[in-house]
Amino acid sequence: MQVSRISSVQVSPDGKRVAFAAALPVMTEEESQYLTQIYVGKTDGSGYYQFTHGVKSSSSPQWSPDGAWLAFISERSGKSNIWLARADGGEACQLTDVKTGVGVFKWSPDGSRIAFVMQDPPDEKEEKAARGKDDARIVDGDSKMSHLWIVPARRAEGKMPEMRRLTGGDFTLNVQYAGGFDWSPDGRKIVFTHTSGTSADSWTLA
Repeated sequence: MQVSRISSVQVSPDGKRVAFAAALPVMTEEESQYLTQIYVGKTDGSGYYQFTHGVKSSSSPQWSPDGAWLAFISERSGKSNIWLARADGGEACQLTDVKTGVGVFKWSPDGSRIAFVMQDPPDEKEEKAARGKDDARIVDGDSKMSHLWIVPARRAEGKMPEMRRLTGGDFTLNVQYAGGFDWSPDGRKIVFTHTSGTSADSWTLA
């Protein structure tokens, strides 16, 4: 438990700074777990400091193309959502508010948008079952698809940015392979891989 786990190492566009996630042990009389936070420092190994704080984990930092912002995933709202903060520090703002949690995300080349993968939200029947603590699951049955969404990388005062869904249909994004998608250099298109379903054998149909 005393060994910290380092992940998601990201070098800034100018090559002078590095951001990474560190999972550190939290051991008290009531809990024993890892809490992940983001750290930033210089690439020469000096000046490291904790970038995110709180009782919920933050991870997966990504620099904006101009190096002025850091986007990251945090559970501070209850689910894994995208948050944004100035790279030099300051209060973070929430960019997404989703029920199922955000998976992989990537900045657009011009830094104006962020594309991300999200699992389809539960329907009314599933939400009712969850409220009733009916947590039985059928393996390879009624699994949710994951699709591609996009959100502006800026937030107006007191207002959540409007998310837009890019893909739909009876397929799911294949995020285990290099994130499953990427932007074209001009930011006009996104290429992605997908499978026809979420069953254990669907990977052969990518």
